[in-house]
Amino acid sequence: MHIPGVPPEVADQIRAAMKRPEGTFVFHYQFDGLFDPALGHGVLLEVVSGRMLFRLERDASLNLHFVHSSPGTGTRVATASLEPLKGSRAVMIALVWSPQETRLDVADGRNPERSVSGKGSPSPRQFRIGANGAVYQVGDEGVNVMGVTVFSRGQPVLQPTGLETWNSTLEAIKVLMTGSSPAGYLFEVVCTNLSIAMLVTGLEAYCKRRFLELEDEGVPADFDGLARKFLSKPERERGVQLAIVQEASRHAVSPARELLDQNRIDFQKYDRCKMAFNKGYGIKFGRIGVSNKLLQELQRLIGFRHRIVHVSPLLGMLNQERVPPEEPVFPNRQYGEKALKIFDDFIRGLHAATLRLRP
Repeated sequence: MHIPGVPPEVADQIRAAMKRPEGTFVFHYQFDGLFDPALGHGVLLEVVSGRMLFRLERDASLNLHFVHSSPGTGTRVATASLEPLKGSRAVMIALVWSPQETRLDVADGRNPERSVSGKGSPSPRQFRIGANGAVYQVGDEGVNVMGVTVFSRGQPVLQPTGLETWNSTLEAIKVLMTGSSPAGYLFEVVCTNLSIAMLVTGLEAYCKRRFLELEDEGVPADFDGLARKFLSKPERERGVQLAIVQEASRHAVSPARELLDQNRIDFQKYDRCKMAFNKGYGIKFGRIGVSNKLLQELQRLIGFRHRIVHVSPLLGMLNQERVPPEEPVFPNRQYGEKALKIFDDFIRGLHAATLRLRP
């Protein structure tokens, strides 16, 4: 963490206070070379809090750039020119962030009426915080990358975010759907069935990663609520809940993360996933802005995935055991596109709900 002139213990307090999904950080800044373009580009301030990055940069054209990055929102940058403030001995700077907005406000320290401001927009430079606390830049202007993973000594220190993982799943399915084969309709059946299996796997990966990302954005899960639902009564009576807390302390992670690391929550099972977000974060799937019909179709597709994986990817009718009275469901391209939209609408709704959470 780079905060010039601030004692380490104060810097730690600032970092802890900034670990939240929305906030404002206001401070005065004085540097003799602030308006000297010859000094070129430089980082004036950098704070890493959880998996969030707050960085203030100045370029040779006397523009200030506030870079804010979190797993849920990605990286956004707000820019304001210092030219109108030339002559100021010191400036007052406000860094404002939320899931909806990133803003940079700069004013003359002695005359606040002299001020400039800039609103944030998505940045071509994506910044991520690794498990080791290091800052990684992913991509740049004109450089697009996907699924970046960094390993150190055989362990992952940087992995794609939940939303990046989901977007990669969508891209893979869209590529699959562009294929063709002399097998004709049989190829269409296989592609659709494999797409459904991939969608369910993508759902599981997104939900698990997003569940854990929230604590890195300053919104801790309710461990007691999770323990009451995911530990049996005999386990709680035997002290398993306390043992998980102690093990979490030993591993320097939260009890909720330790609970997940012990594979006690299966996010591929709709009811377990639904319960986890409800008890952990108070999110109810029925209130994330999607219809009950969509939720029913989502559960139906998860059930189809089980048959595809455990019976055959060549299934030509996905609900054969329920026909009649149900109408048959054929795994053709049209149904594959419908399934993709159902999963995507659900995840976009769930993601939006996570961005509305506050500690």
